[in-house]
Amino acid sequence: AAIYWVNGGTPAGSYEDGAVFKAPLAGGAAVNLASALEAPYGIAIDRSRVYWGTGGSRPNTGSVDSVPLGGGAIFSHARNQNAPFTVAVDARNVYWGNVGWQGMDPSDREEILGAAALPGGPARQLARRRGRYSSIAVDAQNLYAANVGTPEQHYLDGAIEKVSLRSGALTTLVSKQTRL
Repeated sequence: AAIYWVNGGTPAGSYEDGAVFKAPLAGGAAVNLASALEAPYGIAIDRSRVYWGTGGSRPNTGSVDSVPLGGGAIFSHARNQNAPFTVAVDARNVYWGNVGWQGMDPSDREEILGAAALPGGPARQLARRRGRYSSIAVDAQNLYAANVGTPEQHYLDGAIEKVSLRSGALTTLVSKQTRL
């Protein structure tokens, strides 16, 4: 058994020196599974792979990637994303929520919840909404997401949202949350 994490990179490396690591739960040396990543963030694990999002250096240059649990070749599940900093996985899909690229005009920031079929299906949009997605979780029927809200509202308009995996319907479960 192991624990997995991402290192987001350093300012000295322009955040292009991020990596994915694992270490035994009993303790021991960290093992580098993937390196030279551009601002990796978020992590999800299934029986065979580790998944993460990368921020990219410009709008729509992020990606959702994975590597085998023991290391190996990196596979890109979704490209041209807008900082997919939160990921989740189930037996059928890898999911992500975009937080948006910091250099964008906030009034233009409309982010998506996305998915790609495993092992390598095309990326698709599940939902699109103003705001930024900070965390997601999935069960057999829905994708749940924390939307931090918008800068125009000083992030006082955050919400917990649900997207039906069957119909694609987006429902707000809880609104008026602060900085989720």
